[in-house]
Amino acid sequence: NEFTLFMKNNNFITHFLRFTPYFNINLCKELDNIKNSNIYLKSKTYGISFKNNNYQNYIKNTKKNHKRSLKKSKEKLNFIIRNFEEKDISGSFQIIYKETMDRVNSNTYYYFNKDYYENLYTYCKNNTFIAEVSIKETNEIIASALILHWNNKYLHYHLGGSKTKYLSLCPNNFLHDNIIKYGFNNNYELYHLGGGLQIGDSLDKYKQSFSNVSFDYYQAKIIYNFEKYNECSNTCDKKNINNNYFPIYLSTNNKYKNIYKHYEKCLLKYGDTHKGVDWPNYNDMIKRYKTMLNIINFFSQNKKYSLLDFGAGTGGLYNYIKLNNYELNY
Repeated sequence: NEFTLFMKNNNFITHFLRFTPYFNINLCKELDNIKNSNIYLKSKTYGISFKNNNYQNYIKNTKKNHKRSLKKSKEKLNFIIRNFEEKDISGSFQIIYKETMDRVNSNTYYYFNKDYYENLYTYCKNNTFIAEVSIKETNEIIASALILHWNNKYLHYHLGGSKTKYLSLCPNNFLHDNIIKYGFNNNYELYHLGGGLQIGDSLDKYKQSFSNVSFDYYQAKIIYNFEKYNECSNTCDKKNINNNYFPIYLSTNNKYKNIYKHYEKCLLKYGDTHKGVDWPNYNDMIKRYKTMLNIINFFSQNKKYSLLDFGAGTGGLYNYIKLNNYELNY
């Protein structure tokens, strides 16, 4: 009730929630009491419970195709677990992960940029390790995963991938099997795999094939100010509304989405450069910065101005200001 009051008093219109599947926090029942809330089952997630169990019993109860895959891989592959290091921000893991996303024609949402990995390293390095599978003969890394861990209880498969060339060796099955062994040997309680994009898809079935426990993954849509929500929704282009999108008033802004996707592709391809923000020529970008700042200097009359750089891209103008010692509060 206090949280709902806070949201209303601070002019929040809507709220979207994802519930951690394996924590029994009983929030669903509380949210049901909020007017205009909708709690629904999004998908199933899967995991391996280590409680009152051992590896031999676990593997005995997995599906035959998983056991066959492990038989293929054991003779030719090695496995290691190592610390998540600064070099991994742009290292082999990202290359393998990107190849995997390309192979499955993934949504651009799953192509994380360098900032994402830098933040993961900065804030989670002590709770993250990298699991890697390599070829015994050559030591070539062919599969890799970022695993989150905390409280010596939980392991969570965060991101992972494998090289297309070596899929016949079943490196993903081998990787997960060795993480599961690690969990048993180090007295963890759970290895959480996540699920598919939806119940019954190929990823969902794959994770289910070697799991021994499943969870209901709930999401919630909450409207705090129904009058304002309807007002915003009524401004939508009714012909292009996606009724499954929440909040609905953002579902028809296709022009914005197209712009967003365009610049995301540029950034992924060229990184933090002038081409990454779709400036074909570096010198033209610098001329633009110089012209804008000269306008400020013309009007300043020895006053110090503040500059709000709305739509700052990757901060190129800020770097130019610092480099050229402009007297501005940026």
